[in-house]
Amino acid sequence: MKVPATPLVLLIGALWVAITGLGLFGMWFPALLLSVALMTAHLVLGSAHSGRIRPGLLIYPILTWALVWLVSFVFAEVFARSFAGQEPPFTVAGLHPSFAWIVFGYWLGGVATLTIGFSRRRKMWMTDEQWSEFTARIAGMNTAREEAEGGSDH
Repeated sequence: MKVPATPLVLLIGALWVAITGLGLFGMWFPALLLSVALMTAHLVLGSAHSGRIRPGLLIYPILTWALVWLVSFVFAEVFARSFAGQEPPFTVAGLHPSFAWIVFGYWLGGVATLTIGFSRRRKMWMTDEQWSEFTARIAGMNTAREEAEGGSDH
């Protein structure tokens, strides 16, 4: 699947502006939801190779991770509003129900989804050949820089 890099980079810039603006006006929940789109765009760009991403990698772990974050944020908001100004009648592992969604969903669920997903699908993410091409390109850039620095009077 082709990754439209320029539109994604423009979207990332627009999302940063929107998130910052929403934050300035105290609209943290919509900003939080937009942050999922922002992070998803970064994950797609970072996971693409030569302008392409494999659909399986996009579905799991990237879109699965985004869904985990969205569900966690929505339920955290639901429970925060449900128990605003009062003590909840129950806790989850000793945590306020809204905070439990952040800890177990956003934090642990998000980390686990990406870690397991990118580990299990590492060949979809970056093959050994792609890694070798990348390291060779970086080595060439380092060599060119060293030659340029060595040839100049510092």
